[in-house]
Amino acid sequence: MTLNGPSKIYHLKPVFHLPDQLEPKTSMYKMKNLHQEPVSSMKVSQDKPSETNSHESKIISEVLKRQEELIKHLQNIQTKVTDLKLELTNASSSSKPSAAKSEKPTGSAQAKPPKKQVLKSQNNNISSPSEPQINTQNIVVKDLVLNLSPHRPAYSLLTLQHIWPNQFSSNYTTHVHSSVDHAPKAFSLLSSNKGNQENAPFNMRLIWKDVPDTEVISSPIKQTPLLGEVSMLRLFQRMLCGNQLNIEQLTEIDSALDTCVQLLYTTQKHTALSLVKKLSELLGSNEWMLASSGMSIVDAAAWSAILNSSVQLNQLSPNLSKWCQKINSLVGLTNEMIAKK
Repeated sequence: MTLNGPSKIYHLKPVFHLPDQLEPKTSMYKMKNLHQEPVSSMKVSQDKPSETNSHESKIISEVLKRQEELIKHLQNIQTKVTDLKLELTNASSSSKPSAAKSEKPTGSAQAKPPKKQVLKSQNNNISSPSEPQINTQNIVVKDLVLNLSPHRPAYSLLTLQHIWPNQFSSNYTTHVHSSVDHAPKAFSLLSSNKGNQENAPFNMRLIWKDVPDTEVISSPIKQTPLLGEVSMLRLFQRMLCGNQLNIEQLTEIDSALDTCVQLLYTTQKHTALSLVKKLSELLGSNEWMLASSGMSIVDAAAWSAILNSSVQLNQLSPNLSKWCQKINSLVGLTNEMIAKK
């Protein structure tokens, strides 16, 4: 027996039946079907180009009319601004002669013009090159977030008001993260050393948390931290002093700060002692690390590095021990507040 084509074993009824044409009953509106438009209507529209051209020309004429009105309006505004400028110029020129007459000295009072007197008074306030003058009025207030480690405290924060007594003030808030128990005792001195908060160049938020080193976040958008206590001091130096230091001073500061960084991160006792000896040679018989100036960020970084190192205070040289005690008494730090490793 031969089979032509597929054989059907049994028939199934359709599950559902779709009509040939679906007409929705709840339609908001109906649109004309462009695909079913007869060809004859298209020919009629093509045979009458005059109607479309007239409609387009009408639209163009309306646009040109509005453009002319706008041009006239702008010309009127320009005329009014020119007249106002002339009035202000005439008013200022008429007020200058009266002011000059009232300020003109008579008799023996005509010794020096006022302009030279002002310049002379400004020159009397200029400090020496070793003490750069900082204009706090030009400093933009900077919001900084400092993540501080209680295992490696940034003791240099206690000295900033003594390095820049007239420019730096501690406008800050202190917070303790849940990753640590408490802040070091030494930093309770910050609350008693607040300066003038009205002219504070920095709004600092100190957060004590479990971090390997000091982190400074200056941009809340990027959230990129600046790592290290020495990097923080370099940032303050750049923001407060700008480019007022010469190349020789910058080279001397960078070399000393590199020594402080090595002392902070070394884990070997003999290496730490050799670096402390190098700082002692830098100090010599001077009062501060940099002989050409007073207390600087080099003193702050070296002092903090010694306190955080494995070197005990009784192992310091006499000049370095005297210098360290001077800074301790300056900030009010006692031996009980120092968390030595």
